[in-house]
Amino acid sequence: MKTGHSDREVNLNRRKAFTQFLGSLLVSADEIRGHKNCAFGDLENLGRAKFEKLIPAINKEYELSVLKGRLVGRNRNTKEKIELFELGAENTTAFNLINGKNNVGKIADAFSVEMHQGGNESFEYVKKILFDLLRLQVCVFLNTVED
Repeated sequence: MKTGHSDREVNLNRRKAFTQFLGSLLVSADEIRGHKNCAFGDLENLGRAKFEKLIPAINKEYELSVLKGRLVGRNRNTKEKIELFELGAENTTAFNLINGKNNVGKIADAFSVEMHQGGNESFEYVKKILFDLLRLQVCVFLNTVED
């Protein structure tokens, strides 16, 4: 009996379901360790006003160092090393503003002043850096998304 679905569609649906499950599992693991996070897909769709209220911090499980002009993180538990980004004025400035005290809005404002960029451009740059660090689990949020 044919269902009208190809094997490829089923595989893509399974892959999407597995990805969503894995994302939820990582969020649950972070919450157990005391990191208050939501699913990454939810963050990507979060409005700017809510995103600006989040307070990012560097995950304490990572030790950071500079190697050959790049910022490198080493997981204290697994000893795995990951390259984060090339050092440069914009990357370094944005990264240094992530201190566990300032929310994303304040970080974007300070970045705008430091780099002499417009507010929207600065917000998007900071958001990109945060998403890159979140994907690598080097960055966590200390507060939850407000409804």
